[in-house]
Amino acid sequence: MNSRQNLMSIEHPTYADLVVPYIRMYRPEPVLPYFEELAAKKDIRTDWESFFWLYYICLLLGVGRRDQAMRVLGEYVSGTNGLAGIFRFPAISALALEMGFADEATGKTAAVFEILEEAERRRVFANMVCGRRVAIVGNSQSEVGKKSGAAIDAHDIVIRFNNYMLDGFEEDYGTRTDVWIRGFGFVEVEDKLDKESFVYSGISGDYHYHPICSKEQAELIYRDVVVQGLSCSYFDPWGYRRMHRTYSGEPTTGLATIYSCLRFGAKSVDCFGFSFQEAVPSASHYFYQKEDKAMYRGLTTVHDLSGEQLYLMRLTRDLRWTKGRIPHFMRKLLGPGEIWKRFNPKLKTRA
Repeated sequence: MNSRQNLMSIEHPTYADLVVPYIRMYRPEPVLPYFEELAAKKDIRTDWESFFWLYYICLLLGVGRRDQAMRVLGEYVSGTNGLAGIFRFPAISALALEMGFADEATGKTAAVFEILEEAERRRVFANMVCGRRVAIVGNSQSEVGKKSGAAIDAHDIVIRFNNYMLDGFEEDYGTRTDVWIRGFGFVEVEDKLDKESFVYSGISGDYHYHPICSKEQAELIYRDVVVQGLSCSYFDPWGYRRMHRTYSGEPTTGLATIYSCLRFGAKSVDCFGFSFQEAVPSASHYFYQKEDKAMYRGLTTVHDLSGEQLYLMRLTRDLRWTKGRIPHFMRKLLGPGEIWKRFNPKLKTRA
């Protein structure tokens, strides 16, 4: 069931009803009318649900109603909310700066937005992985004891996520990091620039609609793209929208990266350290003895790890998953999907 169908089943949706369809939308037009209906019943000057109004402004910008977005933003700033939360939304921060409303934090995010837009126009991430042998290294325990480090480091591009660790795990997880991607919803971010160098640093998600979920994330991406001049962007916002048309949940950063590397024509995509490579998918990390587990307590509630395993099966049409259910002559006739010539996830067949 898509977001529009979910909303249509609710006679008078509340803000809480609108959050999930907003996050999982693939285009703003079907969702906007429900925000407009609720906005007409609220008083922006006194309403405490600031993110509702910021989401609403993003939707207005998304459908090209810029004048109305400016009017709503002006009313938002002049009310009780002031500039609260604006710095978390790159597109709104740029609009606020243009209107003369920006404080220091909002001004920083506005500067980032201009660079993100240019990076999107130049297809920075797409050009980086196109035609390259890519190793995508997750943080699960699936590589422990397998001595995959050398194989990982042999790739043209090595991608890692969030608060990954290498010190003490080099034999199994390698030593190289070319691309460091942080999930837009990841809050507790450890800075790694003082320890390692990267070709690219970025945040996954759709910067036109999704908020940066912490001040630390906002500071890091500002430091990366403005102060350090590091190649950086939200690596595939359009890919997120495409995934939301075909995937019912909220994809992990790892799943989105696999999808995007395949979409952008990587020569090969090898996956290491992913939950779907474990016999039983789990949220545990290979550096679990050193991590604060409270940081990851929401992982399994936000993401469906078993669902991602099944989604990859559909995405790549790997007949090895279903060899017990498809007659031999049919498997031979169909063959694996073309995409498998570039993808080696080492998937485990589900019972």
